[in-house]
Order: sequence, then structure tokens, then C-alpha cells
Amino acid sequence: MKIDGQLLVWLKGVDLAANTARLTLVGKMGFGDSLAGLRRFDYFRFEIDPGAAGAGDPEETVEALKSVLDRQSTFYNRNKHAYSLSCTWKGGARLEGASRESLRQRWAAEVHNSLENNLVTDFGGKESGRKVIFNGLKVFLAEVLVEDEDASARDSIAAKLQSGLGGTRVSCLNEATLWWIALSAQDREDATALAEKVAVTTRRDAGLLMNPNFQNVEFVAVNEIKRKSHD
Repeated sequence: MKIDGQLLVWLKGVDLAANTARLTLVGKMGFGDSLAGLRRFDYFRFEIDPGAAGAGDPEETVEALKSVLDRQSTFYNRNKHAYSLSCTWKGGARLEGASRESLRQRWAAEVHNSLENNLVTDFGGKESGRKVIFNGLKVFLAEVLVEDEDASARDSIAAKLQSGLGGTRVSCLNEATLWWIALSAQDREDATALAEKVAVTTRRDAGLLMNPNFQNVEFVAVNEIKRKSHD
């Protein structure tokens, strides 16, 4: 019985790389009237086959996986990072940390709050005092996966996990950066086109988040995000 494991990792504090990217997109690439937010995660996806090593209990395998991830600095540092580990298999599932949907909802609230207050942050994550007016009627979340074409990093991760799990067969399907791009747009089609312009580098002053010469990009989803009403 194979286990599908997805690990999402993010900084607990200010993400200077994401802030710098956003300021570049707004200040130098002309996305000031459409880019409502930018967030960055490290994303790993594993396929684990506990039966290959004679182990049959997925719960035990997931517990062992969590221990291996905690021990190895390859994936996260618990002092600096938060993470979400989601594992599913036929007839079962386990989640460690916040669900991806709850993370989306929290961020949607943050984005809408920033829009309502016209907040723009500086390189340190502090409010810059500069006001931006967004003309779009809706806000969309584009989830974009950027990954190097070279498979050596994925092979290395699989080998480390396999060793830590006592020989249990592991494949690393993804070792990538997941970008969440919040965009003010008229509709989903417009938001999708904007996300591609933001993400894919076509020349020095166009696109920022992936280089088509050595990386692949996958547009996982583009959906409208709405602020949840509070009682």
C-alpha cells in the first residue's frame, strides 16, 4: 500500500526573498495595480511503499517519516520554520500541522485586510506608508510550482529518506518552490494570464519567479479567494 506524502514548509518570520520579489514586481515590473500578495513555500512530495521493506502499517511508516524529517536539516529547522505534512493512502490519512485549506483561508484574510487598508510592506515586512489602489473587482490566488529540471536533488532526497526509513522504498516526486500569487483581476482568465506574466521570465524585465532555461513551472490552480465573514 503506497503512501502519498506532501510536505509544505514556510518561515515563521518575515520571508525576505518573497518580500524582495514582490517589491521588484511592483516597483520595477509594473504589477503595482494587480499584485495583491506573494507568499513562498518549500514543497516536497514523496511516494512511499512500506510494503517493499516488509512493513505493512502506514501509520507506523508515517510516524517514522516524521521522525526522519525532524532529524534532518534538509527539510526544515523547527526553530525557524513551520510545516504541514499531509499523508494519504488507501483507506486512511494523517495530517501534521495546518491543512493547506486552512492556510489558504488565513492568507486570504491577510490579503483582503491589506487591500482594504491599502497596505504595502517594505523589505523588512514593515508598512511602507505607500498607498496603492487596486482596480480589479475580485482577488484570485494562483498557486504556481517552480522546480529545477535536474533530478539529482530529488534523487538525493529519496536516498536520504529511504536510508532513514530502514530501506523502505521512497520516490521524491517533487522538490520545488510553491508560490502563492494573489492578484486583483476581472476574472479567472485574466488572473491566469497575469500569473503567467508574473511567474515566467521571458526577458530581463518581464517575469521573475522561474527561469525557463533550467526550470519547469506548473500552474496548480487559479481560484478566487474571498474574505470569510465573521460573526
